[in-house]
Amino acid sequence: MKKDYSKIVVLSEWFALKGSVSDRSLFSLGDMKKYSIDSEQYDFLKALDGGRSLLEILKEYDSVSQKVAEEFVKKLVALGAVRFVEEKRPRFFPDLVSDPHLRSVHFEMTKDCNMRCRHCYQESYMVGAQNTDLTFNEIVNLAEEMRLLSVEKIGVSGGEPFMRDDLFDLLSVFEEKEIAISSILTNGLRLDRVAINKIKRLRSKFPVFVSLDGLNPLAMRLRGIRASRCKVTFRDIVENIKETIESDIPVVINTAVTKENVRDLVEMYDWFRRLGVYGWRAALPKMAGAYVKNHAAFSVDRERAFEAYLAVINRHLETGGIESGFELQIE
Repeated sequence: MKKDYSKIVVLSEWFALKGSVSDRSLFSLGDMKKYSIDSEQYDFLKALDGGRSLLEILKEYDSVSQKVAEEFVKKLVALGAVRFVEEKRPRFFPDLVSDPHLRSVHFEMTKDCNMRCRHCYQESYMVGAQNTDLTFNEIVNLAEEMRLLSVEKIGVSGGEPFMRDDLFDLLSVFEEKEIAISSILTNGLRLDRVAINKIKRLRSKFPVFVSLDGLNPLAMRLRGIRASRCKVTFRDIVENIKETIESDIPVVINTAVTKENVRDLVEMYDWFRRLGVYGWRAALPKMAGAYVKNHAAFSVDRERAFEAYLAVINRHLETGGIESGFELQIE
């Protein structure tokens, strides 16, 4: 590797320096792994700004420190965090921020939605308000502020995020600002082959959370779908889930637990495992938004829900769910 010491050394575009004055880290923008580093390691990494060769940087250290730095660089190269290049490739590293440090942001990209869920906690934002979404340029400016705050990642939802025609342009902006995409929450209707291919092209590797509330088309009633459209809507969402999984994108199913599906939870667990989803999150709807006026039609007795939860947990334990890596979340 010493033959490369005369080349320009730069921190890989797949990694970023993140953190605060008390908590520094090397952050992988692809898989979102964090590597804790001390202040001296941070200062050394900050010198890998694409403007100098490793030989030039090492001249600033004594002989003992040079050996330590060389070993550090070897580990970074093995990790894929450092590159040697022929020409200068300037990188700008923001200053460390003060404590407490904002690490993660949940970003509701739009109020627009192609469903009218009976339990939507955001109903007041969906109905009546017009043109309240942030513009493309406003979000670009927000992304820059997040970068300067050393934000590591954002999770994206809506409304329905795929309703924004510029969604993937914006996701690319966040990645350019060294902010990873940690998740997308969707109802699955627009999770088609075009969207899947665009997800695959992103640097971030993240799960897609898809809402699905039952084993059959009647489950779409909770999502405000007309009876005449329930069958085709359910079919399309399930097919989109299958195609996403087949494309090696992890899928987590979000299920709102109601009196219409509580008796089916164990069977749903088995079905989702067979589909090959990464995980399942089942939760009682929050008493907010549209659910305040609709809860009588869907609300399930908590004791009945907890009995069903226990049955799901037992199934999870009995069938090797933990060992398989299947993620089960119950609320």
